Amino acid sequence: MQFNITNKSIIDLSKIFSPTILKELCSTGNSKKLRKILDELNLLYQVDLKKNLESFFNDVYKILLKNYRNEYIYRSIIIKKILLGIHSLNTAHLINECRVGNSKADCVILNGTSTVYEIKTQFDTFSRLHSQLDDYKKAFEWYEKSASQGFADAQNNLGIIYDKALGVEQDYKKAFDLYEKAANQGMAEAQLNLAVMYDKGKAVAQNSKKAIEWYEKSASQGFVHAQYNLGIMYDKGQGVKQDYKKAFELYEKAANQGFAQAQLNVGTMYENAEGVKEDKKKAKEWYKKACDNRIQEGCEYYKDLNQKGY
Repeated sequence: MQFNITNKSIIDLSKIFSPTILKELCSTGNSKKLRKILDELNLLYQVDLKKNLESFFNDVYKILLKNYRNEYIYRSIIIKKILLGIHSLNTAHLINECRVGNSKADCVILNGTSTVYEIKTQFDTFSRLHSQLDDYKKAFEWYEKSASQGFADAQNNLGIIYDKALGVEQDYKKAFDLYEKAANQGMAEAQLNLAVMYDKGKAVAQNSKKAIEWYEKSASQGFVHAQYNLGIMYDKGQGVKQDYKKAFELYEKAANQGFAQAQLNVGTMYENAEGVKEDKKKAKEWYKKACDNRIQEGCEYYKDLNQKGY
């Protein structure tokens, strides 16, 4: 794509990632606003929006990544590195421009917990940053009030804040106490978090048996991370007698919910006949699913079996 890079043209080009244009393209396959921008930049004749739209957006992204790192670029990085790189589209959600109090966060990732991302670049002013942070702190205060009144969701979320040091000084003891209160009310995510505290020896002495007890309670409610972690315990024989069959069953439950690492493990167990009858074709199917969920090993194992003719 031939493009004369100037400050104005770069800023104009960045507008193609606006929510309005993307919504128009997704709903109708066309966008008058996009065509207007391309026409003003003398690019309309170079781009076939019906045939080369994807490659065009990739080219523009590369130009902006190098020359103009505005919030669209950083939001894309968050999606790529965190939403797709760490989580899975099957287990996490992203909300753009989410209202928090009187402020509007650039994006929020929901994955059992919520993480707010406020993007500031060299093109932004910082005049509103103080009030935005105040709104996010107020959200923390709401958690404290709700937790003190016995609400399990608030207790668990406040526990995460202390556990991960999200705007407060890290305090594993407070996190443990809050997780325990929520877990005893039957909250699956809190049961998982409490199990991890026992598993890792955070705030308490490491205790695999207690970890398994809480993993099992959470997993029995279908909580995917607990199913996966409990599968690891049986797979490795940690705090319990090694049982590949039980591990496979737990991995499979998590894999069927879209948990990428569990999909890889199911494939491995099919390939190596661990806890299940050897089946290279099924192994290949699960490796492909893991690969599609951005697990590099899944891509490599899939390629290997494919080359062997399975």
